[in-house]
Amino acid sequence: MFQSVPEITRHRGVHDADRIAVSAPTRDWTYGDIDRDSNRVAQGLKTLGIGVGDRVAALTRQTPECLILFMAASKLGAVLAPLNWRLAAAELDYVVNHSEAKLLMADAAFLDTVAKVRMTHARTVVTTEPGRPDSLLAWASAFAAIDPGYRPAVGETALQLYSSGTTGKPKGVELSHANLLFQANVISGHFGYRRGKPVVLLDALPTFHVSGIVNTLTIMHEGALTVARPEFVADEIADTIVRHGVTNTFLVPTMMRMLA
Repeated sequence: MFQSVPEITRHRGVHDADRIAVSAPTRDWTYGDIDRDSNRVAQGLKTLGIGVGDRVAALTRQTPECLILFMAASKLGAVLAPLNWRLAAAELDYVVNHSEAKLLMADAAFLDTVAKVRMTHARTVVTTEPGRPDSLLAWASAFAAIDPGYRPAVGETALQLYSSGTTGKPKGVELSHANLLFQANVISGHFGYRRGKPVVLLDALPTFHVSGIVNTLTIMHEGALTVARPEFVADEIADTIVRHGVTNTFLVPTMMRMLA
């Protein structure tokens, strides 16, 4: 159905505008919210000279904001590079400059680490936080919610993840629009997301992890609901599963043992 990542939010923003896409601890985000906000961010990115093939980086625990930046970048043909927020300053310095990102979106909690990074190519905005004039959406609010209209080819890079670096420096792993959409279709088919039953995904994995971002993208692909939790606290997760009627999740074995 979809040929590229931005087609997902363009379609859902029109046909499912009022449906909740992501429920986070701070607020709910509809598909319309994500489409409009990503248009504003995309227009802001354009003013920074960001376009086809450029990288924008995210150092965040927050799934909705990461998705908005992802969709904004893809609407310009740019590439999202989610970064590991567990990295020390020297390690972060390497991946930020290796990516040549022109913008870094970081949670306020990580700004002390970011201050120690050589921002050779990038400027910094803070992840959406109320009351901060330097937050992503406060910055983007000055721009019109107009889709820049770029249509990526299926083989273009959409996402650049970084390997763990256990055998050397972290490697930039490029995933194309085709890669991500194929994965979304496989996951949807395997787990029966298209059988007419309501699907509610609990996503408690980091935004820099391939499963954290691909599973949420898959749920957007199907127009369903993701319940995003930036931290895994077993008691809170168990309560969330009950309160939100979670039907699916993806957890690593340690998380499963803690939850059990």
